Amino acid sequence: MAIIERFQSWYRYETTCDNKMLAMIDSVSLERRTEPDYLRAIKLADHLARGREKWLWFMQGKGRTEVPWWSDVESLDTLRPRFDALHTAWQSYLASLTDADLPRLFSLIEQNGEEFQIPIEVQLVQLAFHAGYHRGQVAQLVDRLGGETVDTDYADYLWELMCNSAESEGA
Repeated sequence: MAIIERFQSWYRYETTCDNKMLAMIDSVSLERRTEPDYLRAIKLADHLARGREKWLWFMQGKGRTEVPWWSDVESLDTLRPRFDALHTAWQSYLASLTDADLPRLFSLIEQNGEEFQIPIEVQLVQLAFHAGYHRGQVAQLVDRLGGETVDTDYADYLWELMCNSAESEGA
């Protein structure tokens, strides 16, 4: 398997996890959605979307420094369509890459004007693993709010894929 195929596979897992994270947030009762923990969960999910938007823009050479890493978003309503669009855009971008592209550098310019050059592969590793940190925070907040948390473990994701594959082969 080519290295880029591994990143494509991990992003499919990320897509599943993002959808589960949004469902967890949505499981919080309406009366608790003004509480600080709920607003923090929304802010963390928004941060994941913003990060993915920014990284993709920079990796494609369309850098946008005016978008901050964090915002004070307070609604779940805008997150689902943003994540749906991001999933499509990232899957398309990943499909355009080959293993030979992975060491290529791209530039990131922060809002303060500081510029960094990062290999594409380094950012893809960050994409694949950093979100789990924030999803764990979201799960903890949702649990404290009495919402429903769900498992986003990679092994369970793969097990479900294998079971679904076996079921479809047996049908």
